Amino acid sequence: MLHPAAHPALSRVPRYPAAPPRAAVHLASNESATGASPRAWRAAVQAIGACYPDPDARELRAALAEEEGLRTEEVVVTSGATEAIQLLVRALPGEVLTSEGSFPLYARAATAAGLSVRLAPRAADGRVDLDALREAIGPQTRLIFLANPDNPTGTTARGLRAWLEALPAHVVPVVDEAYAGYEALPDLRGAHENLVRLRSFSKAHGLASLRVGAALAAPSLIEALDRVRDPFNVGAPAQAAALAALGDRRWRARVRRENAAGRAELAAGLRARGLEVVEGAANFVFLPRAPGLAAALEELGLSVRPLCAWGLPGAARITVGKPDEQARLFAAIDRLARPEGHISLRRAS
Repeated sequence: MLHPAAHPALSRVPRYPAAPPRAAVHLASNESATGASPRAWRAAVQAIGACYPDPDARELRAALAEEEGLRTEEVVVTSGATEAIQLLVRALPGEVLTSEGSFPLYARAATAAGLSVRLAPRAADGRVDLDALREAIGPQTRLIFLANPDNPTGTTARGLRAWLEALPAHVVPVVDEAYAGYEALPDLRGAHENLVRLRSFSKAHGLASLRVGAALAAPSLIEALDRVRDPFNVGAPAQAAALAALGDRRWRARVRRENAAGRAELAAGLRARGLEVVEGAANFVFLPRAPGLAAALEELGLSVRPLCAWGLPGAARITVGKPDEQARLFAAIDRLARPEGHISLRRAS
């Protein structure tokens, strides 16, 4: 029960859908199976100390700007991409538009900030429906959130650049590219004057425990985010680790290579067991019809992500794991498929 002095909007804010309890095989949080560069962890340890971090993360900003072909004033470093989302809804009030079944934090952060949220339907194939998003834009719409690759389907939006170029000038499109690094993504620079792109070091860089992200946008938008951002939002170990991770290109190539192989193995193994699988461009696969699978696997010591909180009952998302983890997943599904198992696997058509 909320305290009576709490903001009234908070009564409409759902709890963030926490991942299932961490099991012996945890494939629910889209953490990197390869892990972080050893150089990043060494840099983090060396940066531990009693001093405050650089409040503007200037060295990391400059490195990100060089990486993305931008100026430093077009980059702000945040505590994960999730903080960037929260800064956006605070700095740019207005109606928020996103797709049904998208990352729940978009609507949650907007509601907590007292903003109204409009949801556009998804396409029949489960992808983000860009036409539906455009048709849902109203005079009060300010922020439009979409993830590319999408979470939870892993798919990428077709014709995204042309869609951005056709958007009205009063909206701020936010393309969440948290899974950039696993696959090549389209170059969206200059597609819209208000475009904001988000980055995360939690996924391909493997630094989920340190919470580092970024927003890339025009200097005037970055200035707005900087004015609502805590000046010490990213600690010195996190800044140092992210900087080292950016510089370790050999490790980044290894992550991409191992993830592609692991994702193909995961998708093939699930399909061989009769499950319908959407294999996207991130470090997970999407199962649009797998009712009961997550709960049954949890009883066997494996955790995958059920998607009821996304508005997708019966669907599941499974993270690419290490080879031994995926072998244990397949063995568990085989056990469930037996007559004495907990679920009856639906054969893919």
